[in-house]
Amino acid sequence: MKATTGKFNVCKDKYSEELIEFVKEKNADLLYYFGYTNHPTEENPTAFFEFKDHKPEHLANYYGFRQANAKFTAQLAKDGGWKGPLYQVNKDETFDFYEKSTLEKVQEPARDWASRKLGYKK
Repeated sequence: MKATTGKFNVCKDKYSEELIEFVKEKNADLLYYFGYTNHPTEENPTAFFEFKDHKPEHLANYYGFRQANAKFTAQLAKDGGWKGPLYQVNKDETFDFYEKSTLEKVQEPARDWASRKLGYKK
């Protein structure tokens, strides 16, 4: 939903029918995967692309990115989280961009998210 209008798909009339049909024809698999389409049995207020006929293989991937996100987040978080190298900030070859207290404040939201979602420990 656009913050400026408070409505979905407000600018749809800016696109020609030919362009919309071209995008549907060439990218139907991705449109279903990311949930940009209507569905025959589910309400989707954010559907931009309306299909009259739904192919079974497209419906099988409807909002498929949600399952992929869950799968890969679980994979990253298993066994206590990421065991790879830690990200180094301003180590040896660069100058200090922030003061130490500011740097911790800037990085804290990402570190907090990583500790909750991926098992990363501070």
